[in-house]
Amino acid sequence: MKINFNENESYEINISNEVNAEEFLNLLERFENLSKLIKLNNPNQPKKLSNRPTTYKTRKKVNTREWCDTREKVLDLMQYNYHGSKSDRERIKKICGQPWVEVQKSFYGLKKRYDIKPNEVGLNTWERNAPNKFIPNWIIKSYTGYFDEK
Repeated sequence: MKINFNENESYEINISNEVNAEEFLNLLERFENLSKLIKLNNPNQPKKLSNRPTTYKTRKKVNTREWCDTREKVLDLMQYNYHGSKSDRERIKKICGQPWVEVQKSFYGLKKRYDIKPNEVGLNTWERNAPNKFIPNWIIKSYTGYFDEK
């Protein structure tokens, strides 16, 4: 087999009809080296830095939930959770755009993130089955008005 680079250069490889696996691998390595040599000597071919396709990473918004992006909104939301009526929860569910169960699932992380104490939302303790869990006669204090009736 004879390969011509240009008018002055050529490369010849003698190949028999049958080759074993080891000779075949050597032959592939020689062809790979030869292909690199052809790419270097060919001025018409555009130079490529790598064979990998370029991909661009897009940054996603970290917190797209507007209903819990401030401490005051979370305090309002948690007060409505513990002291609000069913109609309050239905209204908040529409504002948040999520089922109420999904809103409640986020409470644990939001309590940690904003360091919310139980007495800020009308509770004596965060424990579920505590005998005096609720502060008596608690009135919901709206800090933002985001979840209030309009």
